[in-house]
Formats: sequence, structure tokens, C-alpha cells
Amino acid sequence: MATLTIERQGCRSCSMCKDICPTEVFDLDDQQIAVAARPEDCIGCTSCEAICPSRCLTVSDIMRQRPFYRIEENVRLVSRFLRRTPMSSELTDSDWEEALRDVTTRLRGIAASIVETMGRGQRVVGRKAGQLTAERTPEAYEAATVESILQAMQAKFNGCYKFAFSVEPPDEAVTIRFERCPLTLLQAEERPDSGGEVLCSLLKEYWAGLISASTGRTFAVEQASSQCPCTVVLRARE
Repeated sequence: MATLTIERQGCRSCSMCKDICPTEVFDLDDQQIAVAARPEDCIGCTSCEAICPSRCLTVSDIMRQRPFYRIEENVRLVSRFLRRTPMSSELTDSDWEEALRDVTTRLRGIAASIVETMGRGQRVVGRKAGQLTAERTPEAYEAATVESILQAMQAKFNGCYKFAFSVEPPDEAVTIRFERCPLTLLQAEERPDSGGEVLCSLLKEYWAGLISASTGRTFAVEQASSQCPCTVVLRARE
């Protein structure tokens, strides 16, 4: 069971730990100091520890995810606003092997969940996710052409994966070649059992939805390769 430790002198009575806790572990006592009133309900998510502005709350006796993954833009924000120096070290061979096992397991689990819960509807869900991204991402809805949308998305998704593209004038077809993504890495490491077919299909529909919503036209997946690195052709429909 997770162990929760609160340094009372550091507590600001902000109640942020109480508000964010998904299992309602915390209360404020008569002095408005946070207390772990129901520690047996703690699931060890560490949301309270992360959000505490005073850094007076710690969660121990849990298995923490190792920090294999990072987005450099987020690292800079952590350094600037939290005044904490992010850890930086080279991965050893054993670290690399552990990271590959971890990401393989996660992707396989995601793919299995998609198939179990969505079935044939996964393509529709992929398109809808792309549409929602376009509606909420200035880089997408402020761009004027398909080419400018894709250029903006290249910068936006640089921390996740890289892709190259070409546009058939006058914006009738788009070819996207995904040059680097987690699935490409796993294929190179001979770890094919990572749910790649399901996730690739979802990603291609996602891009069809994103470009359709951004341009006000309907783009559909016309052709898609299953080889890593993969290519997808999206063509406009009238």
C-alpha cells in the first residue's frame, strides 16, 4: 500500500491535493492543513505529489515509472516554472532493453483495448480524433492551405514522430511518409508484436480527419502501406 507523508509546516492550505485526488483520500483538518484521511484508498497515481506547490507531500512504497520518455519543450517548462533541474543521463544497454519492453507492452495493450472496445468503429474514432485536434490546435485552423497545415503539424508533432509530405496540386491529394515513430523503432529492433497494424490504421484515419476538418473538405485514405516506415495517400472527395 502506498505511504503518504505530509510536512504540516509546509502545507499552504490550498487543498489542491484534495481536489485532484481521484479516490478522495485527503481532507483538511480544523487548521486547514491537508491530512490523508483515507490512506487505504490511495492508488499511488502521485497526482497529489506532482501538484503540491509546496513540495511538502510525498508518496512512497509504490513502483514508479522510470523516466524513459521526455518532450524537450516540457523539460524546459519544468526547469523554468518549478525551478527543478530535470534528470539527464545516457541510457545503458539494460535501460534501453527495459524501455523497449515497456513501450512494446504499452502499445500492444492500447491496440488490444481499441479492438475490444471499438471493433470496426476504430476508423471512425481515428477520424473524429483528427477532427477534434484540428478544432483545438491553432496551427491547424489558422493555416490557409494543406501544405501550410502540414508544415505546422511537422513542428507540432516533432517530439512524437517525424514525417515528410507532398501535396498534389491543387490540394487534391496528400502523401505522408512517416519517417520515425515508436512503431518504426520497434520494427527495427525486431519487436513486431506491438499492435502496429491497429495503431497505424488509427493514425492514418486521424490524419484524414485532421486535414478534412482544417480545410473544410473531405479527405479519405486512398492508399496505405503496412511496411515501416509507412506511407499514406489521402485524396479529396467532392
